[in-house]
Amino acid sequence: ITSWSNTAGNTYTGVYTVVEGQTDRNAAASNFISLVLADAAGNTNAAFTTLTETSAQVIDANSPTITSATVAGGTKKIGDAITITVAADAAAYTLGSGTMNGVNLAGFNDGGGGSYTMTYTIVEGNTDRAAGATPISIVLTDAAGNTNTAFTTLTESSALVVDATKPTLTITMASNNDDTTLAKTGDIITLSITASESVTNLVCTIDGEATTMSGSGTSWTSALTLSGDETEQATVFSCASHVDAAGNAGVTDTTLSSGSAVTVDRTAPLIGITNVASDGYVNNAEKNTDGFTIVGIANGANGQTVT
Repeated sequence: ITSWSNTAGNTYTGVYTVVEGQTDRNAAASNFISLVLADAAGNTNAAFTTLTETSAQVIDANSPTITSATVAGGTKKIGDAITITVAADAAAYTLGSGTMNGVNLAGFNDGGGGSYTMTYTIVEGNTDRAAGATPISIVLTDAAGNTNTAFTTLTESSALVVDATKPTLTITMASNNDDTTLAKTGDIITLSITASESVTNLVCTIDGEATTMSGSGTSWTSALTLSGDETEQATVFSCASHVDAAGNAGVTDTTLSSGSAVTVDRTAPLIGITNVASDGYVNNAEKNTDGFTIVGIANGANGQTVT
């Protein structure tokens, strides 16, 4: 008893403070109390051992104890649910708090016998984690409200890798024309693609047509030889179906990361003559000179004036 006072007449009050690790007691437990009083002369009573409980007195002096938190392991992607199995010293605890990789755990279940399960579902934007590097924190609560110090040791049955990031693409476009921003029938338009991480299954189209894909890992190209039926426009494209090692699929990409799209020009220039010499006629004197001026408009992709 930590304090003792004579509150009135023959009434005394003592205080017992429960400390972690003391013996748990059920209501009406025996060997629970022992009181010996002494008078001024030093006389003492035989130890008094009968405790009257106004209501049932239960003492829980021991917080929950967690001995392990285990996951199966493997490489996990966005959307995967990871089950954590927790071994504790008793059943009937509740989850006070629980996080894995900084995310609140869900699906808490008491399997009996001190075995509990809960899940962490990977969401895009969570932190990527290498094997042995995923943080965990689990606090259990017993019926009396006692909680353990956060348990932070994660056991991986096999290496656990968390990949919560979709692969992205960096794309540029050029042709093999003398002007790499233009392309005519027979020219080749090439997409140069760099992935943010190693990917497989990348497929691209140019002007809605299948292309020749080459490359692997993070470096790819997609090429289309213009057959003559392509749309005369700033070339459109689409790259998709790329998947990283964990199985995360990238988003369809239709935007250049830098530079401009190649403009397709399949139309041969047609020159409309608007002026021959100065008066529309070539006379004898003019034909013997070094030449005469013809002015016209080239009706092609650039609409240039030709002299």
